[in-house]
Amino acid sequence: MNKESGAAQRLVYQVFVALHSAENATGLNSGQIDLRPTAREHLDEGLFHLAVTSRTQRTPQLRMQEIEATFKMREAITLERAAQREHDAQARIDQQRREQHHQMLERSREIKRQYEEKLKVCCLVSR
Repeated sequence: MNKESGAAQRLVYQVFVALHSAENATGLNSGQIDLRPTAREHLDEGLFHLAVTSRTQRTPQLRMQEIEATFKMREAITLERAAQREHDAQARIDQQRREQHHQMLERSREIKRQYEEKLKVCCLVSR
């Protein structure tokens, strides 16, 4: 079937014809469906095409719109996650800067205390 063009469509058409003829006969209930080529195969292709297209909904445009909507939704989610990661990274950087500033202040206060202690000792010694 892969090598022969239209083989699958002919097979589906044969099944359609067999089922259509079986609906009119009582063979459908007894399980006697004949898939051998018959004169009914040469029915108007338009009837077959109409029956197939009326039973199968062709919605490529709707499918494309659905795909585009899904893509846009995923893109929005990805952008939101990226913005959240960037915000979290900036918050971590800010927290580190605050901690470093606090440590610097503490170190500066400690140095100032040590300096004042030295001044007191120097003042007491010089008197």
